[in-house]
Amino acid sequence: MEFFQFWLNVLNQVMIISAKVQHKAAWALKTIAAGNLDQTQAVVDAGGVPALVELLASPHLDVCEQVVYALGNIICAGTNFRDYCIKEGCIEPMLKLIKSDTIDVHLLFSIALILPNLFSNPALPCEIVYALLPALAEQILTHDPIILTDTAKLVSFLTAGKEDEFQQVNYNHV
Repeated sequence: MEFFQFWLNVLNQVMIISAKVQHKAAWALKTIAAGNLDQTQAVVDAGGVPALVELLASPHLDVCEQVVYALGNIICAGTNFRDYCIKEGCIEPMLKLIKSDTIDVHLLFSIALILPNLFSNPALPCEIVYALLPALAEQILTHDPIILTDTAKLVSFLTAGKEDEFQQVNYNHV
């Protein structure tokens, strides 16, 4: 636990430390969270998610990319982890990144990998799904075939046999 606490302490000083250190700390937590469930739980228990969510506001895209991967590893670990990341506010900063004029294809790709896991079963409440739809519309505008494929799968999943969701997808120009 001391190891996790060290990296968490580094992340908790996000506005004080250099972008290079932020990048390394986020990379370390990404790697730990990609381990087994106990390791992912240790990152969560040590307070890693709020620190990672805060780092999504970094002006350094390479830092944001590592943070997105770290959160993605946590979200992929299961529904409880996904719901906790949402509760801690991961969606809004990711939406801001997607809408940013400075986002690069690597970061957009990283976010595209997470979105299917955010929508996976059990389904999210409608208000969260509706908040994510503008992000899907932004991703449709990219020319990257992998991002387009993941986004198309997500739109298909969201609209399969669900008239209300189909109308919301249509309304948001996805």
